[in-house]
Amino acid sequence: MERETATYTCPQCRRQIRVLADEYGDHPCSCGWDPEYENEGDDEEMSMDVIKKLRELIGEGYEGQAWDEIHEEVDAILDTYSPKGYSTECVDEEFEEGGRWTNYKTNVYRVEQGGKMAYFSVWREVPATECQDGGDFMVAIEEVVPEEVTIIKYVSGRSA
Repeated sequence: MERETATYTCPQCRRQIRVLADEYGDHPCSCGWDPEYENEGDDEEMSMDVIKKLRELIGEGYEGQAWDEIHEEVDAILDTYSPKGYSTECVDEEFEEGGRWTNYKTNVYRVEQGGKMAYFSVWREVPATECQDGGDFMVAIEEVVPEEVTIIKYVSGRSA
C-alpha cells in the first residue's frame, strides 16, 4: 500500500520538504527552521546564528563528497537562507584547470549577521567535460580571513 506524501516550503530558505502526509509540518529543515517553534516569538529572535552554525558544521575545516549532507546544509545557508539581518555575498571566485577529467573551483563568501562578519571558502573538484555536468566530486570548506598580499612578478624587460 502506497502512503500519501505532501510537500511544503521552508519559510526561511525556500527549500522544498517532502514528507508523509500525516507528518506534514513535523520535520525541521536543514537550514535550522523548525515548525515546532514557528509561532513562538518573533522571526528575528528565532533566526539562528548563521556564522556559529557554519562553524559548527565545518569545524576546523571540512573535506568530503560533494553534495553530501554537510555540503548541502552549508550550500543552503550560503545560497538560499535569507532571514532579516542576514546577508551573504560571493566575494571571490577562482577556477583552475586540473586534468583530463576534473577542474577546481573556489568560491569565497562573506557572511554578515547582526554586525558580525565571517568569510568561508568552498573548494570544489568539478567535472572537466560536458558529459559530467552536475557531477561535482570532492568539496572542502573552511573559514578564511581576507589578507592583503603584495606579489612581485618578473616580466620581460631589461634592468640596469
